Amino acid sequence: MVRRSAPAAASTRAPGWLWGPAVGARVLASSGSAAYLLPVGMPPGMPPGAPAGPPAGSPTADVLALVSPDALRLPGAVLVPGPGDLAALRLAVGATVAVGEGRVQGSGAQLQVRRSWLPRPVPSGSWPAAPEVVTALDGLALRPGRADLGPLAAEALHDPVPGVAALVGLGPGLTPSGDDVLCGMLLVLGAAGHPDRAALADAVRGSLHRTTALSATLLRDALDGYAVPPVRDLLAAAQHGPGPGDGGAGLTVLARAVTRIGHSSGSDLLVGVRTALEHLLATSVHTRPDPVPRED
Repeated sequence: MVRRSAPAAASTRAPGWLWGPAVGARVLASSGSAAYLLPVGMPPGMPPGAPAGPPAGSPTADVLALVSPDALRLPGAVLVPGPGDLAALRLAVGATVAVGEGRVQGSGAQLQVRRSWLPRPVPSGSWPAAPEVVTALDGLALRPGRADLGPLAAEALHDPVPGVAALVGLGPGLTPSGDDVLCGMLLVLGAAGHPDRAALADAVRGSLHRTTALSATLLRDALDGYAVPPVRDLLAAAQHGPGPGDGGAGLTVLARAVTRIGHSSGSDLLVGVRTALEHLLATSVHTRPDPVPRED
């Protein structure tokens, strides 16, 4: 019997175990437009581009996301031509499929990576319009997963080790609310080049084992400056502030798009964005200094 085979495009941030010898991977979650896979018996944590398969002494791996065109494009995702190709794999939650050598072999079909795609990081730059961005976010009716996320986020900046410990893995689901908050904070502070990001990032790296596999993967993306397109678009625009005469309407439209991510993930992430922006303002570090001119 010849299996149906569909071409796919893998992100340059796709997990390294996609390219190694075939291993069994468990389906963590599956919908009509996306599926998430993790090697059997392995917790989260392997950096993108790591050697194929789990290296000795490091039983960790990033989640492999398979997404169709209408799904949220994770930075390390494998792009599937269409939902029909994803459905043909028959990826039931809890099932085990073979993954390796650039191929995903489902029970009904297979995907073969034929090309790659390059995710774009959140651009680095100044935030001269940080006050306007905070105002725009305040105008949204955010519905975070928990009411205490703002104070917890502020505490994580004040005292990163216990603060991050209180946030990582906080909340239900594949992407807990506390992790989404941390993603927002890491992305803003990283783009701004804020010195306080280093301690926060170190605390997050040391806590990745305490959350879900998918959320650890997204936190690792944020540590490297990567986010899903709606978040990246908002943060790129936010660095420039409201457009001439639009009164912040453009930023509001982009922020509303973020709020539509997941049940509360988008709002949770924006709590982190807002907290980080307030920190930039409070510490007067909301612009990257221009390079010192060189004298010939």
